[in-house]
Amino acid sequence: MGEPDGTALVEGGRARVYLDAYPDLVLPAHFEFASPVAASNLGSPIKTFTTIFKLDQTDPRLMPDLSAALVLEPPASAGGGAK
Repeated sequence: MGEPDGTALVEGGRARVYLDAYPDLVLPAHFEFASPVAASNLGSPIKTFTTIFKLDQTDPRLMPDLSAALVLEPPASAGGGAK
């Protein structure tokens, strides 16, 4: 996960996982952990950190080494809209 996206991570945050091999499959997940230390490749100004999301359901097509994309869901807002 890119460093700027870290501000979107909240305890219990929800996400949707899309597997490249199965475009029709969308799995719900929730945020578990983020490394407190960002790292970058040698010579790169882009910093990333490890995040762990836990799948809330499984599918028989899941197997190791499948590439996936994760989309964070916006947190539920408390109260009304902006004034």
